[in-house]
Amino acid sequence: MRREDHRFRRIGLLGLGAMGCSLGLALRRTGNLQVTGYDPSPAGKMALTRGAVQTLAGSPKDAVAGADLVVLAMPAHIIVNEMSHLAKMVTGGALVTDLGGSKEVILDAAAAHLPASVHFIGGHPMAGTEKAGAAAGDGDLFAGHAWVLCPPAKGAGDGLARLEALIVSLGAVPVVMPAAHHDRVVAAISHLPQLAAVALLKLIGDGGHPQEMISLAGGGLRDMTRIGASPYEMWKGILKTNAAPVREALRSFIGCLQEMEDELAAAGDEPLAAAFRSARATRDLMAATALPDESEA
Repeated sequence: MRREDHRFRRIGLLGLGAMGCSLGLALRRTGNLQVTGYDPSPAGKMALTRGAVQTLAGSPKDAVAGADLVVLAMPAHIIVNEMSHLAKMVTGGALVTDLGGSKEVILDAAAAHLPASVHFIGGHPMAGTEKAGAAAGDGDLFAGHAWVLCPPAKGAGDGLARLEALIVSLGAVPVVMPAAHHDRVVAAISHLPQLAAVALLKLIGDGGHPQEMISLAGGGLRDMTRIGASPYEMWKGILKTNAAPVREALRSFIGCLQEMEDELAAAGDEPLAAAFRSARATRDLMAATALPDESEA
């Protein structure tokens, strides 16, 4: 698709934290787009100062008025809670998307509240940062990363093709999949690693000698726990709205750890060796895909 094929001209961006500000910066680079943002926190003024939006609206209604694309760059649970209010503000014929980390619950809320004249397509760029706020916004954040799109069962007219074209113009790669499948996948590849990093850091911090342990740690610990610095405020909505798939992933992970403990207790060798071989094969597959090294949201 050519860059101009999306045909969007006026974009209303609700939420100007790290993700929203990054999107605003990326959109402004494409040219010929009027981006109006809203965020009542200090992030709003920071995003305006950084040039992520041309206009900082005084209310959500003002931000989305006349927009042909509305982007919800807020935590997933807030998107769900605000969907009924958004329904009263969006111009008929507009396309609405989001950047939330869970999809099925958001699509359900959109189907329940948005009028038939407004199409909604769930979105989740598979890029992110453990830092928060507009100061962490990066216009290059999405380049080279997958951007999942979850259209509703009833379809969204030509909205999907237009949104794909916009994503391509930002340097990202659109990937279309059902919302339920997305939620199961990201529970394993994004949400579980976040919880694992938190658990490992908590284990060290509660171990009685955290400073000594940290002083002896090498790069492996730092690599495995980098995302553990993410604030809970960034994750509570994702974990709340995707709880069932995350619990399923946790059970599988705990089961794998339990098998390893059992083998150690039995002085076993081959099952552990097989686990290491499987891990090596999967890691080699990851290296072969040449994905960027940024964290996933």
